Amino acid sequence: MYSLRERGVNALQEPDTRRRLRDCSKGHLCEVSMRVQNFKPDIAPAWSPDDVATLIVSWNELHE
Repeated sequence: MYSLRERGVNALQEPDTRRRLRDCSKGHLCEVSMRVQNFKPDIAPAWSPDDVATLIVSWNELHE
């Protein structure tokens, strides 16, 4: 969550983030998807639906 909060959707290209995403279950992906959309504005910008779709596509690619 930290890298996603700090770097936004661009973090999905980083090897460490991709490794952690690969280790996530489908249930955890759902939790992460909800959390990134609900970031508080004073902490980090909330992710858009397109950003969350990118997260899900990245997770799917890692689980093929």
